[in-house]
Amino acid sequence: IKPDSFPELVEKSSLSPDQMDQKYKLITADLELFISNFYKNKAENTNFSTELFYKSDENSKELLSSISKKYPFLTFSGFVPVNIVMPDLSLYKKAKELYFKSLDMQNDVISKTKTKIANQEIIDNANFETLKKYGELLKEYPSLIDLFSVMNIDASGIIPQPNLELPKNNSGN
Repeated sequence: IKPDSFPELVEKSSLSPDQMDQKYKLITADLELFISNFYKNKAENTNFSTELFYKSDENSKELLSSISKKYPFLTFSGFVPVNIVMPDLSLYKKAKELYFKSLDMQNDVISKTKTKIANQEIIDNANFETLKKYGELLKEYPSLIDLFSVMNIDASGIIPQPNLELPKNNSGN
C-alpha cells in the first residue's frame, strides 16, 4: 500500500491495526480474481497462447497498467506469472471439429427423416382421399359390399393400404 494512500484507506475502510491482515487477504483475493479475468478476456483472442509467451512483456505491462488503474492505492514493482495452465489447443480444436461434424450429421439425419415423413404424409393423404371416395361410393351403393363378399374379391389390390409405420433412418437408429 502506498504510504500516502494509507491514511485515506484507513479512514474509508475504518481499518484498525488488527484488521490489516484481513484487508491484505481481501486485496490479494480481489487481485487474483482481477488477474484471472484479465487473462480470460485475453484468451478470447485466438492467438492468445502464442501472445502469452512471445509478448509476455507487453501483457505484463498491460496488466500492471490495468491493476494500477483499479488499485491506485497499491504500488507494484512488476508482474511475472508463476503458474500458467493452458489447455491443449490441438485437442480442443479436434474436439470442436468432431462436435460440429456430429451436429452436421445429426442435422442431416433430421432433415432426411423430415423429408421421408413429409413424403409419407403426402402419400397417406392421397390414400385417405381415395379411401374416402371408396367410402362415399359404398355408402351410395351399399349393394357393392354384398357383391364384393359374394365374388370373393381381394380388395387389397384395389384399395390402397395406408402405411402407419414411422420411417426408419439409414443409420440404423
